[in-house]
Amino acid sequence: MKTNILSTVARLSDRHLHDEVKRLAGRERDVTAELIAHLAEIEERGLHHAEGFGSMFLYCREVLQLSEHAAYARIEAARAARRFPVILEMLADGSLNLTTVGLLGRHLTRDNYREVLAPAKGRSRREVEELVARLHPQPDLPSSIRKLPSAKPVAAPDALLPAAAPAPAPSALPPTTVLPQSPARSQVVTPLAPDRYKVKFTVSMVS
Repeated sequence: MKTNILSTVARLSDRHLHDEVKRLAGRERDVTAELIAHLAEIEERGLHHAEGFGSMFLYCREVLQLSEHAAYARIEAARAARRFPVILEMLADGSLNLTTVGLLGRHLTRDNYREVLAPAKGRSRREVEELVARLHPQPDLPSSIRKLPSAKPVAAPDALLPAAAPAPAPSALPPTTVLPQSPARSQVVTPLAPDRYKVKFTVSMVS
């Protein structure tokens, strides 16, 4: 990437800037769909094992240098696209995004994938979560009240920290066949089933 890219962009006219943003967004979608197709094929061939990694997650983290969230989302999309290739086309044209595919992928079957993907086009995360709740209703959660743990003190920026132990080589890592859970996302209301929601809130106890 050019080091002076910001100064180059600053010289664009307003119209050219808008056009470039739309062009780059389209190119990003195309590249994302291509990357996911390649990841699906790498997993299908088991090439990540040949490179010394016990899982696709480790391969994406170490070789592709993706964040945990980005790795998880792309692996989930690759597995769904392997079963339903139309997902790649929908990612490329922008009618689906990685978040939507991650929410819907595990609920798709040969019998329902067209009926499920069609109404998910262009929907927000909340709308897709409600679609999933109708597709796969969850039981009510038991009511519970618990005290939140006390916050740990933050060390001063200049505090001396022990040297980190060297990371093990990829080949020394234990085999991992199960993809780690997607990073938790805190939200107040989560659909569980049609007309049923999980609600989270915080209160202070008054003595």
